[in-house]
Amino acid sequence: MTGRPLPPQVELLAAREREVATIVYLRGAQTAKDVRANLSLPVSDATVRTMLKRLIRKGILTRRWGGRGRGQQYLYGPVVTPEHVKRAALRQIAQHYFEGSLFQAAMTILELLGPDEHTDERLQKLRVRAKRGTSEAPLI
Repeated sequence: MTGRPLPPQVELLAAREREVATIVYLRGAQTAKDVRANLSLPVSDATVRTMLKRLIRKGILTRRWGGRGRGQQYLYGPVVTPEHVKRAALRQIAQHYFEGSLFQAAMTILELLGPDEHTDERLQKLRVRAKRGTSEAPLI
């Protein structure tokens, strides 16, 4: 398995559910059979499927059909992607330090980067948006 960090939602799960979710998050989409084969301790098929359903209800995993025809199985995949975590973190920073304004957070980040042609160009675009009154439009 890779050393990618897991989303906080996965880290906070109970041990057995965390193990199931970790298998899916680190290995990608898995069938229930794949998950069961990768668990540290043997568990019944019904138990694995129950845990997978519970993780879907909690919004940790998603389920989709894995193929066509006979023997079609569900594939379980991650819901919380690294992109999701990044966006949530930026929104939280904006909420706590910039009165909820992603625009102000972005301006501060760009100003901290210092002058270069790309930063100056981005700052100018943000300033134009601010003058038009669209400063709260999504930046991310």
